[in-house]
Amino acid sequence: NGEVVFSSLHRGSGDLVNIADLDPKIYSLPDVRLEGTWLFGGLLKVDFGHFLTESLGRLWALQHLSEKIEGVVFIIMNGVPNPKFANDGIFTLDTLKTSAKNALTLWPFIHEILNILCPTLKIHVVGIPTHVERLIVPSQLMGLCPGDLIGGHQFYRDALRSSFGFNPPSAPRKLYVSRAGMSVKSGKFFAEEQIEGIFESQGFTIVRPENLSITQQLEIYSSHSHIVLATGSASHMLALNVGHFHKIVLLHRHPKAWRGFRKQLEIMGAGEILELDLNKSQFTPRHRTSQEMISARMIYEIDFPKLWNELIKFGFVDGEAPKITNQEIEREKTLFLLSQSYGGVEFCVQDL
Repeated sequence: NGEVVFSSLHRGSGDLVNIADLDPKIYSLPDVRLEGTWLFGGLLKVDFGHFLTESLGRLWALQHLSEKIEGVVFIIMNGVPNPKFANDGIFTLDTLKTSAKNALTLWPFIHEILNILCPTLKIHVVGIPTHVERLIVPSQLMGLCPGDLIGGHQFYRDALRSSFGFNPPSAPRKLYVSRAGMSVKSGKFFAEEQIEGIFESQGFTIVRPENLSITQQLEIYSSHSHIVLATGSASHMLALNVGHFHKIVLLHRHPKAWRGFRKQLEIMGAGEILELDLNKSQFTPRHRTSQEMISARMIYEIDFPKLWNELIKFGFVDGEAPKITNQEIEREKTLFLLSQSYGGVEFCVQDL
């Protein structure tokens, strides 16, 4: 009847889903219909970290339904395109339909996680206005926004526990979650390959999560009690399967990182968390350019001796702090790779 269903509104980091004006005088819309009863899954974000924090918050309702449904329906775009963009190849109805159709194949991790949370149900992604015969709209009980919603309501946390479960280790096991294998544009620590080797010498398992399936990531996080990792998507993934037995060192990947990473882990049930901001320098463009650099995507050099002392106090390592070797050679190599990746932009190392 044209009224907004309040519980359908998306609560996120700043991009509330707008309610489109479907005035037929302005828009020429196809008559698309979806038969049967479906659960509204909300907004489907295709970035890994944003999917984990913004697209799972309604699936708790699957465990509280008293009737059979066809599946879960998500929306992939925010409203209907403005007519002035209709012919520029970006916001046409055809491109929206294609984006919706390809969502689960272009980003296979989405299918992997949904196959765990709702394995027997169809997943339908909507890119254009669609009439659903009957739509159940649960509240969004988890979201990427200030406050406790980042850790989810108890209903949401209970739903994750029953779907994922975990297998706590019988003895302490240590894990370092590395970003060393990622692009220089993805944000990681300076000389992280060497950092991997140092942790490995201390009995840590080293994991590069981008090389693992979702199931493998869940298993490795639940089977290790002492975990060192940086803020980012891996932290959100750990939160899905974190337990009271976990002792976590959370490293800021850039200065003054958002405090929600720790808050999410705490609310989701982590044991002890040590949050550290030990970045001492950054690799940054030497001159202002049109190439905007996002702080979370930059490379930072961490004060490794300080980190080591904190790890000793927290019971993760022992002995004298190892040194990062050939630092000047490593810096020159990193500066070259950054310049190459950003089209020749000249970079330098800047103290913080």
